[in-house]
Order: sequence, then structure tokens, then C-alpha cells
Amino acid sequence: MDRWLKYGGAVVILGIMTLLASSWNGIILASLERYQTPFSLSSYMVTARETVGEPQTERIIWVIADGLSPEAVGKLPFLSALSKEGAYRELTTGQPGFCKPSYATISSGAWPEVHGVLFDGYQGAMAVDNLFLRLKEAGLKTDAVAHRWWRELNGNYFSDKSLFYTAHESSNSLMDQRVYRQALDFVQNSDSHLLLVHFPKQSTVNNLDKFISGLAADIDFQQETLFITSSSSPTGTVPLIAAGKGISPGHYDPANQIDLATTIAGLSGITGPTEAQGRILWEMLTVPAQYRSRLERARTQVFAEFASAYVTKLGYSGLTRKNLSEAALILDESERLHRTAIYEGAFQAAQDAHRILSAALAQVREDKIWRGRWGRLPVVILLVALIAWAQSKPAFRHRLILFAAGLLYLLWYQLFFSGVFQNAFGPELLANLSESGFFRVFAVPAYLGVVLTLLLTGLLRRLCQAFPPLARPEEGYWEAFSDYLAAIMGIHLWLTLLAALGFLVHDTVVSWYVPDLKWITITLAVLQQIIYLAPVILVAPALPFGENYLFNLVVKSKTKQDMPETGYNR
Repeated sequence: MDRWLKYGGAVVILGIMTLLASSWNGIILASLERYQTPFSLSSYMVTARETVGEPQTERIIWVIADGLSPEAVGKLPFLSALSKEGAYRELTTGQPGFCKPSYATISSGAWPEVHGVLFDGYQGAMAVDNLFLRLKEAGLKTDAVAHRWWRELNGNYFSDKSLFYTAHESSNSLMDQRVYRQALDFVQNSDSHLLLVHFPKQSTVNNLDKFISGLAADIDFQQETLFITSSSSPTGTVPLIAAGKGISPGHYDPANQIDLATTIAGLSGITGPTEAQGRILWEMLTVPAQYRSRLERARTQVFAEFASAYVTKLGYSGLTRKNLSEAALILDESERLHRTAIYEGAFQAAQDAHRILSAALAQVREDKIWRGRWGRLPVVILLVALIAWAQSKPAFRHRLILFAAGLLYLLWYQLFFSGVFQNAFGPELLANLSESGFFRVFAVPAYLGVVLTLLLTGLLRRLCQAFPPLARPEEGYWEAFSDYLAAIMGIHLWLTLLAALGFLVHDTVVSWYVPDLKWITITLAVLQQIIYLAPVILVAPALPFGENYLFNLVVKSKTKQDMPETGYNR
């Protein structure tokens, strides 16, 4: 009876863990959906919203090809040749494989914690400024052939002739051809300043190469500029290819996706979105020194206002006053140099101010994140101490099985998801949750992992019996049952440790910042596995009988005779 009470206690403990995991899982997902950025500053920040200079190119053709990776560029004839003749660099995306957050980042020049779009289920327009609004305010027209999410996120700042397709239409294999034909008509006949061409994810890379080559054939590279990039990729980096008017050819060091909006704005003579965190990629642009100096100063002035509002929102205005004041003084010096026609010196001074502001924002963000982690550390230490104490109570044999079973299960998880999603703990796994459903993503591999772990636990039990220090003189049903119960508890203890680490990194909700979407993904994966593995403990009493049956099938008779006979099979 005492043994069954212990088993009942284990069932109750895992039941409580399952309820807590289910609740926490719901809280995280709900916080992703309800997240509202506290950094919407466009309503009262109006500095330098007017046009700063004349556009340096007659037209910009901006091609965004979903699914285009840096590796694919080298395998495509036209894109490979264009990347060598024009400018090429890789861009860090910094967000999961969702499409809508990527479009928001590209449009606003800000990371998700600032623009507020964290997943594809986001509804309505962004709460922050965007490139297309700024272009319209400057009197510059934008045509688009793109997914309807671009208009939903940014507002209807596109021409009436623009074509926006739906998610259902994008799954049509012929949609990329329709996009190409409409884009080609715009290239040949439209007088817009910016043409956004967005090829759907279903387009094959070979078709993309042909379509982009067809568009390029009608582009006047002496007067127009072509940008080619992608919204997201499993590797976290996307290619950027640029060619034409205002572009300096060459291969450049990696940059960030938030730099796209500010760079295109700079080439268009405007400062870019109000909340944009990116910089203008001047190293790959060829523009007059006077123009570059004037626009960099205007861009840095807007960024200084954003930085001031950002640190004030987080309660760091006093600590960063020196940095903000230093940047302001350098900006004043930049303006003085510009008035005396020392344009290069004015440009360098404005860039120095921008670097000071960027460093201050990064320091504030890091300090704010770590302050939260220090506050959660005692809870995590207490939880780890309880787990360590619970693990020290069983006999050495059970501790060995508990540790080995949990480790084997996590290795299986790593291998499975590395093979399916290329990165076991990558943020793109989070995107697959909405596309594939939780059951397909987590339940099936979780149960397969448990089966594999329990089979190896049976083998480990036999090895223990053959090893004198770990062998038991008499092996019966309860001894075998306790070994398998230790293996099941070991899996859950390891998952609990990962969940505790996730809590330490990002708390129980997604709040004012998105600290690390990789760890949010890990935590959701762990919580889902705890939920799905709850019924496993109910089949634990039958495992000793299953062990005998399976090993009688796979172990040769001679080997079987060498194995010690178990009490529950005699």
C-alpha cells in the first residue's frame, strides 16, 4: 500500500505541474497577442518631418522575396551576378519566422518591441510611424504589388492602382506570375517614386530569379535604383542586393534589417520613420557630401528625440542625461560645421552623435532587462534547490536512471527539431506553432521521445543488473516499476529546469520588451511537452510487463539466458 501511495503522490505532483504549465503557456500566448508598444511617439514628435533634400534617384524598385536566403543567392544566375556587380550585404532580422512582424520591421525601421507587432495574428495598423507615410507626406508616390498585410500595417498610403493579394491568393502557384506582370507594368508605365514588389513565399527561387531578371531588364540603372531583399529566413539573416543610381558597388559587412527603411528614406531625401532605430547605410550610397551632411544631421536629430522619449519611458532619463547632452552638443557642432561648408566634418560629427545615442539606448535596455532578472533569481534558485533536494533522496541507482533518462530525452528533442526545423531552439519554431498546430509540433515528437527514453531505460536497467555495485539481489515488479517511474520523473525534472531558466530570462509574460524570442520559444516548447506527457505516468504500472515482452522479442535467446531472471516473470 505504501508503494501505491508513493505512486499516487507522483501522479499528484505531475498533475500540479501540468496545470501550472497549461496556465503559464496560456499567459505567454495571451501576452503575445495583447502586447501594446509603449513607444508610439509619432503623435507628438514632428521634428524634421518635412523633406530634407531632393531625392537622389528618380525611382526606387524595392523587391521583397519571401524565403530568399543568402545561400540561395549564390545559386541563382542573375541574382549572383547582380550581387557581384552591385552592392551586397547580409541583414540580421532579429525576429521569428513570422511574416507580419518582418513586414512591420521593414516598414518602420524599428524592432518588434517598439513597433509592437509580434505575430501574424496582429490586427490593425501599427501604432508607430512608417516609411510609406513619410513618403506621402513628402509628396512622393508609392505603388505596391504586395500582400494585403502591408496596407493593413501601414495604412493606405499607396496609389489606387496598387495590387494587394490575400493569404489565400498567395498560396496559388500562379500568383507570383501575376505579381510579376503587374510589377512589370508599373516599371514600364508608372511615375511613382517607390515601387514595392512583394513575391509570395510560394514562389520558387528559380522563378524569382527569372522574374527579377525580367524587371531589371526594364530598369534604367543610370537613373533608377533596385533593392532586393527578403522578409525573414530560418537562419536569422537575409540578403540585401542593391544596384543603380546612388549605389556604391561592393561587398559590405552585415547590417540590420531596421537599417532598410532609413536607407531608402535617405536616398529619397527624407529622414525616415519617427521611431526608426536603424541607421542610414551611407557606406553603400554615393551622394554629394552636402546632401549627406544635411540628411545625417536631420536623421540624428529625430533619433535624439526618440532616444530621449525611450529612456524617459523606462525611467532612465537622469542616468542618461550626460549622454543625451553630449550628443546634443555634437549635433550643434555638426550644424556649425555645415554652415561653414565643412560638410565631411559635419557628417562625421552627426554620425558620432548617432553612435552615442545608440550606445545609450543599448545600455539602458540591457540594464533594464538584467534588473528584472536579478529580481527573479531568488525564485529560480529556490526552485533549483528543491529539485536538487528531491533528486538526492532516491538511491544512487534511481538517481542515475533519473539523470540519464532526462538527458536522453532532451538529446532526442535537440536531434528531432534540428532535423525538422534546422534549429532546435530557434525562434522560427515559434512561427511553426501557428502554421502546424501545437500537437503536430510538440506532441508527436514528445511521445516518440518518451518511447525511445523508456526503451533505453529498460536497457540501462539490464546493464545495472549486470554491474555488481548497481545490481539488486532480487528483482521483482516493484523494483522494475520504481526504475521506470524514476525515468519519467527525470524527464519532467529536466523540463522543469528549462522552464525555470526561461522564467529567469523573460518572466512569465511578454511585457514592455521582447528580451529573447528564442527563450520564449524554448519555454513554450517545454510547457507543451509537460502538458502532453502528463498521461505517460498513468501507463507506468504496465511498463515492467512491456519490458519483458519487448526484450523477449529483440534479445537473442543466448543473451537472454545470460540476463538475470526477473521476479515478476518467474
